[in-house]
Amino acid sequence: MRKATIDVGSNSVLLLVAEQSGTRWHTIFESSRVTGLGRGTKASGLIGEPGRTDTLAALREAYDQAASLGAETVEAGGTMALRIARNADDFLRDAEAQRTPVRVL
Repeated sequence: MRKATIDVGSNSVLLLVAEQSGTRWHTIFESSRVTGLGRGTKASGLIGEPGRTDTLAALREAYDQAASLGAETVEAGGTMALRIARNADDFLRDAEAQRTPVRVL
């Protein structure tokens, strides 16, 4: 079984694809892309550009990479910037629209 997880953080998008063998998980692939989703969010309370656009693009790439590596499931979780931004729902709708859903943790 292969699974992928995507960490949509305030500064970067991280992808981990792992495969289960018995009771253990083994890393198949890891990547990181700096996108700056949370740049200025604490001060303004908003997700700004270009962090929003860069993060959506990185999210699309991460989902595509996970699929190309045979991940059976992909789960994406967003952290602080998406918890505090007043316009986080707009970002989440855009992520859903491009079929790369993110759950706020």
